[in-house]
Amino acid sequence: MQKDPRPGIEPRTFLLQGNSATNCATVQPMLKKNCSKQRKENIMNEDRETKVCESTQTSKIDFVYQVIVESFSENYTTDSYSVRILKVFKQGTTDESPQGKRRTFLTYQHCREALDLKPSKSYLIMGSSSYIYKDDSLYQYVIGETTWVEYWPTPEECETEKYSPICKSMNGLEGKKCRQK
Repeated sequence: MQKDPRPGIEPRTFLLQGNSATNCATVQPMLKKNCSKQRKENIMNEDRETKVCESTQTSKIDFVYQVIVESFSENYTTDSYSVRILKVFKQGTTDESPQGKRRTFLTYQHCREALDLKPSKSYLIMGSSSYIYKDDSLYQYVIGETTWVEYWPTPEECETEKYSPICKSMNGLEGKKCRQK
């Protein structure tokens, strides 16, 4: 992280990816309490389905993806996850046609344990376009405290009694219509 050195400018924090200032995204300081936590156990299907359409003054869900984590790397104070977008359930306006493409998701290292993303595992990720940054043709997503991250069970797990209702709910997100407010 690097503080904005310009006098008279409101202090901001930069999340750096790479060594160039052109690869930084201005974000609000994210403390440990601001880490997104992977949603685990006892998630009501209704809560997940409601979240897809969330649009309040403090939180708006613009994108909903099923992703697979392809790789993980540490970089200074950030963790970088290279993911492939498997399904787009809801597409925002910032990242055009992400389906099947690789994207970078960034978070602070102190959020790693709470987030608990594992390579070769799939996840449901929902978030705001305000956390998507574009540098040339590279899209970077910052996982913030309002980002929903939930493990997506494997096809084999979906056949079990434990995961079957979850998989049905997650797959039911395709074509979900949200009412305009």
